[in-house]
Amino acid sequence: MALEDICSGADCMLWERILIREIRLYELRHKRRLSIRASAKLLSCMLHPFKGTDVCVALTLGPRVIYVCSDGARLQGDIISVGSGSPYAYGVLDGGLSWSLSKEEAISLAREAVFRATHRDAYSGNNVDLFHIDAQGWIQRPREDLKEEYYRERAGHTPNPQQSIEETRILL
Repeated sequence: MALEDICSGADCMLWERILIREIRLYELRHKRRLSIRASAKLLSCMLHPFKGTDVCVALTLGPRVIYVCSDGARLQGDIISVGSGSPYAYGVLDGGLSWSLSKEEAISLAREAVFRATHRDAYSGNNVDLFHIDAQGWIQRPREDLKEEYYRERAGHTPNPQQSIEETRILL
């Protein structure tokens, strides 16, 4: 199970712990596992008191990704981005997404989308957490801190200040 929300990391961990606790209680009471969709509905009910506060969560349960919002919306999708950097991530994904991508190409595209989102969005961190989800389940890839990569990329494209001034004069 993985959760991502538009609040803080601590909020995300809190919702994850609460949801895990409620799922375990259900399993103990009813002697059966709670389905993925029922888990999403449970989370939706738990978020309902926060309706209108923009608490939204992307929930990875089994081989599905489900978007749950405090207004009760539950959307299952193939590609979901949550958080303030989402528009930037979707921009990269829309430009490179193809359903015929290999696993490594898809991982590279997802990594690039998160990298660009964290660079452009002031409220995003530098870390990339990727999950590969298929019919057999999901695998969490190791967390990457992309701060150093950003500075390496930037160092490779450092413009000559004099050249920039001349280009500005030409444009004016």
